[in-house]
Amino acid sequence: MKKKGKTIINLLFAIIIISIAIIPNKTTNAAVGDIGIESVVLDSSNRLKSISFNHSWMGGNTYISFVLLDDKIGYNGPDSLYEHFCTKAEASTIQYTFEDSLRYMEDLYGSSNIANTGDPITTNNQMKMSVTYSGHYQQLINFDINNTIDANYSDKVYLYQWALDGACNDGYYPDALVAVFKMEEDGLYYAIGDNEPNDPNKVIKFTYTITFDRGTGASGGTESIQVKAGEDEQYPKLSPITIPHKDDYVFDGYYDGENGTGTKYYDSNGNNIVQNWDKNSSATLYAKWIKSTTSLDITVQKDDETFIYDGDGKEPILTVKDGDKILVEGIDYDLEFVGREPTDYPQSEIPPVMVGDYTAIIIFKGDYDGTREVPFSIEPAPLTDITFEDLEIDYDGKEHGINPSGELDDTTILYSLDGETYTEEMPKFKDVGEYTVYFKVSKEGYEDLYGSATLTINKVEKVQTMDSISKYFFLLLFSIVSLIGTTIFVKKRKYN
Repeated sequence: MKKKGKTIINLLFAIIIISIAIIPNKTTNAAVGDIGIESVVLDSSNRLKSISFNHSWMGGNTYISFVLLDDKIGYNGPDSLYEHFCTKAEASTIQYTFEDSLRYMEDLYGSSNIANTGDPITTNNQMKMSVTYSGHYQQLINFDINNTIDANYSDKVYLYQWALDGACNDGYYPDALVAVFKMEEDGLYYAIGDNEPNDPNKVIKFTYTITFDRGTGASGGTESIQVKAGEDEQYPKLSPITIPHKDDYVFDGYYDGENGTGTKYYDSNGNNIVQNWDKNSSATLYAKWIKSTTSLDITVQKDDETFIYDGDGKEPILTVKDGDKILVEGIDYDLEFVGREPTDYPQSEIPPVMVGDYTAIIIFKGDYDGTREVPFSIEPAPLTDITFEDLEIDYDGKEHGINPSGELDDTTILYSLDGETYTEEMPKFKDVGEYTVYFKVSKEGYEDLYGSATLTINKVEKVQTMDSISKYFFLLLFSIVSLIGTTIFVKKRKYN
């Protein structure tokens, strides 16, 4: 048989019978009268299943059979097949059995037998056919679907009537060409007698059955649909379906490969993603089920629900289990992080570093679907290595301030005199007294540190030193000498 290099279509359901009335068409064979095809039937796999037609027999009483050949019998002479094979050919001298006559046609013209209704004498079934002169008959030919043409068959095939006749030494011979068939992309075309099968009104459009394999444990939903090419299109249109149900699972859609492989034809809502059935065959679509995450057991290591800031990214250590199976991050799920009010942290794959409230979002994938959320926090670390020390100085008339000591890099220090109102300005003092200064030290990622220190400015007492006494002594002595000198000068002037 001449076939395309394609897999023979295996469709599973209803037989489509399309009855088409055909105006009888005369043949040139003297023994066969009017022929009219009433219906051509394709099975659910678009294989030629049966042909129903009527005809009249113009010869004598005999038996007839029908043969489907993959090529036209090569004789094209002016005589009828009967005249050629029963009076002029080898058959006129040899008695051919039904099987012998088939082999003879193949040897002579290369026309191979695709299917036939069998020897009408020895075959005891519904295709057994005996005819009488001028009889009119309704003929139904049922083909073995395992030995017939299907949608992948690319060449024309020819339906011949075979007959048994005494003029052929009581042997079988090809009597008449009944019809010609041709599988095209959208259906089976046919024609009466030796005519070209290209009439758009004489075509059986292919019908495809799409079967939905819901998988183990699933129920409900559409089981199958049939789609048929329209008058003006090769590929049939698809339509939405009802989705199935499976406990603890989420329906993802129907694919032409198992386990979600291949092309996805229907989405999780039963809507067709592909608009037209793009296969020249029936097929099965397979459901993909994703494990529902609502039933999964998710635990967080207790110590990891709250973290202490240390400058590194933080994320909770999770254990996600499906029964006894431990799910693997990166294979069964991914983690992303987002801030919770009032923490401003856009959703990201990068674990957060700074102090705040966050949510770890478990995004399931692979055989699982959905998301789960796990809250966690990063708490500020205690601020250490900073001390508040008192300061005591003597009065010197200058302004003095006081500051914490220690690791002060990247810190912000605020000051207060009452422990309530803090400012960035450092208080300074110069007068004698005792002053308490309150501090608030802040650093990103750390707890605020509060403390206080006292500044004492002492009064300075005056102490008489030897230099001071000498100074006063000589000053006093100078004054006395000056007074004595002045007195003597005055008296001397008086006596003179």
